[in-house]
Amino acid sequence: MSSPTALSTDTRPWCPPDWRGVELEEDEAITALRIGREAKWQSLKNSQYRWDIAHPPKAKLYSSAELSEVLLARAREQNPAFVLDKHNEAAWQFLCDYFAAEGNFSSSKGLLLIGPVGCGKTTMLRLFAASNPRVKFGVLPAQNVAKKYVMDGPDGLEPYLSAHYSGGVCFDDLGTEPTPVKHYGTECNALADVLEARYHEWEMGQLRGDYTHLTTNLPIGGPADEPSAPTLYGRYGRRVGDRLRDMFYLVAFSPAAPSRRGGR
Repeated sequence: MSSPTALSTDTRPWCPPDWRGVELEEDEAITALRIGREAKWQSLKNSQYRWDIAHPPKAKLYSSAELSEVLLARAREQNPAFVLDKHNEAAWQFLCDYFAAEGNFSSSKGLLLIGPVGCGKTTMLRLFAASNPRVKFGVLPAQNVAKKYVMDGPDGLEPYLSAHYSGGVCFDDLGTEPTPVKHYGTECNALADVLEARYHEWEMGQLRGDYTHLTTNLPIGGPADEPSAPTLYGRYGRRVGDRLRDMFYLVAFSPAAPSRRGGR
């Protein structure tokens, strides 16, 4: 029995006992099949996406020698004048070993690169920041952090106090930022506060060591340094100075390293 093609006011509409008795016109069947297939495809696509998120592809693990070869080629693509010599090759090798996790290095410590102005500290870390399989991190001028406090007060520092906000980061040119800085009369040593906060997370096991790196032109100095001393201990105090020694591997460039800015 087929359903009536027209309805009258005195005739009760026909309906089969259940859905299995419904017959579809050809165009209705095609539309229903398409809708069903689209819904099934979306469900399968969502399942595939969730699996991919739970099983990300493993990054290629380079040896120290392979990492050196890859990044040296990239450095020379960006700057044909880039060279390794007696002033920077030890630091370069240290970084290759660290990011390839060769030797006695672990992710429990970050890197503190110390060297003269223009010797290539930032250039090297920028190369490793984007191209190592260990952990990705950004490079942020320390002056930018101080400026954020001046503009926004304590809220301006919030993104840098924890890796939950900033992820991995290298605070570049530590010691060149103004200090103290003021926000409506309230003074703050911005980088000291940031490093203290990240140290406490690191100490409690809530922050991987390789999520924080530093570069600076200042020597680290020692606990006896006066506040006016041009050292990290002098600028940030003994408390922060001691924490820097705990939290970072110190990577020193030769004090005689020439400036490489301007392609030199």
